[in-house]
Amino acid sequence: EIGSGLVGSEMCIRDRCNSWGVAPSPSRDAVPAPCKGQLPLDPSARLSWSLFPCLARVFILFSFPLFSLPLFAFTSEQKSAIMRGKCNPCREVLPMNVDQLAESLRSDPMFMQNVVRWDVLPARPAVYEPFPDSLDPRLLPVLEKRGVHQLYRHQAHAIREVLAGRDVVVVTPTASGKTMCYNLPVLSAILQNDDARALYLFPTKALSADQVSELYELIEAMGVDIKTYTYDGDTPGAARKAVRQAGHIVVTNPDMLHSGILPHHTKWVKLFENLRYIVIDEIHTYRGVFGSNLANVLRRLLRLCDFYGSHPQFILCSATIANPKELAETLTGREVSLVDDNGAPMGVRHFVFYNPPVVNRQLGIRKGVLQETRRIAGLLLQNGIQAITFARSRLAVEVLTKYLKDMVRDPLGNAGRVRGYRGGYLPTERREIERGLRAGRVDAVVSLSLIHI
Repeated sequence: EIGSGLVGSEMCIRDRCNSWGVAPSPSRDAVPAPCKGQLPLDPSARLSWSLFPCLARVFILFSFPLFSLPLFAFTSEQKSAIMRGKCNPCREVLPMNVDQLAESLRSDPMFMQNVVRWDVLPARPAVYEPFPDSLDPRLLPVLEKRGVHQLYRHQAHAIREVLAGRDVVVVTPTASGKTMCYNLPVLSAILQNDDARALYLFPTKALSADQVSELYELIEAMGVDIKTYTYDGDTPGAARKAVRQAGHIVVTNPDMLHSGILPHHTKWVKLFENLRYIVIDEIHTYRGVFGSNLANVLRRLLRLCDFYGSHPQFILCSATIANPKELAETLTGREVSLVDDNGAPMGVRHFVFYNPPVVNRQLGIRKGVLQETRRIAGLLLQNGIQAITFARSRLAVEVLTKYLKDMVRDPLGNAGRVRGYRGGYLPTERREIERGLRAGRVDAVVSLSLIHI
C-alpha cells in the first residue's frame, strides 16, 4: 500500500531517487505515469524492492519526513483524478476554503456515516437603505472611509426609531451589524451635545472589550474628544475616578452596575444627570433568575435617573428569539418598538450534527468526543479556516488546545495560531487573544461554552 499512500512529500520520491543515483524499477502492475516523476497511485501498483535502499537513505541519513495525506484532504474531483492516475499529488496541495472542505467531507463516506443531520441555509443578499437625515453629518465621511456607504435595512429602521425618541429592541442574527444600531445614534447625540452620556451593558468582559475597541476606532477616525471607558473589575483604581467624572460612554456589566455604580451614585452625578441612552446587548442571555435580577437593577437605575432629572432611552439588542418584544418590555418595564426586518447579507451556513462512531456495539460505546473534535477542528486549522471550538469544561479546553497546538507547532516550538480562552486567564492575555482573532493572527480558539467570545 505504500504506492497509494505516499502522496504529500515536497518532492516526488522518484525525483529524489534519481538525484541520489538510485533508479527504481517499474512495479509489476504499474500504470503509465502521466508526468515525469509521478508515483503511480493505482491501488494495485506497488513499489519495487529497489526503492527501499533509497527509502533507507531517506530515513537514516537524512531523516526526510514522508507524509501520508488521507483522501478526504482532496475534493471529489481531485480524488477521482488521483485514482485515475491523471493528477500529480506530489505537487503542493493548496488549502481548501470552507465550501471546498464541506464538499470534501460530504463526499467522504467515513465521515458521513456519523453525520445525523446536515442542514444548509442558503445565501441571502443585503437590503440597503440610506442614512437617516437626522444623523450628525460628521459621522458620514468617517463611515464612507470605512467602506460603509449605506446602512442595512434594520440598521436604518432602528436608528430612525431611536432618533424619534422611542425605546427599541433590535432582533437580527449574529454578525448582522447590530452594533451600529446603537453606536451611531449615541455618537450623534454626543457630537451634538457634549454633556450627553450613555451607559452600555454587556454580559461579559470579552464582549465589552470588543465593543470598546470598535468604538475607539470610530472615534479616532473622527478626531473628536469622546471619552469611552470600560468600568469593570479589571479597571485600575486610579482610572475609576476619571471614568466617573469624564466618561461620555461607560461600558460595564450588570454585576458592576449593581455593586459598583448604583450604591455610589453620588460619585456618578455627571452620568446620571445627563444619561441619554442605556444600551443592553445580548438580552437573550438575561433569563430566569439572572433576568429577574437585571430587571430589578434596571428599575433601581431608572429611579436614580428620575431623581437626578434624566429620562434615558433604552436600546436593546438580541439574537433571534421567539419573544424579543415581550422579554424587552419585561426587563425594562416600558413599551418598546420591535425591529426585526433583517437586511444584512448572509453567506451559506452549514449546521452539521456529528455523532462519534461506535467502537463497541455490544456495550454501545462510542469514540471519545475530544478525539473527534480534535480531528474535525484540525481539518479547519490545516486549511487556514478560522474557527472557535467550544468545550464544556476547563480541562477539555486545555486538552484540546494542546492537541491543536501540537498540530501547528513550528521547529522553534511556537504555536501561537492556536489559543485557549477561558476564565482564569489574565485580562491582558484575554485582550491579546481577542485582538489576534480579529486581526487574523489566531486561526483557532478553544473556549468554554459559557464564555461569549
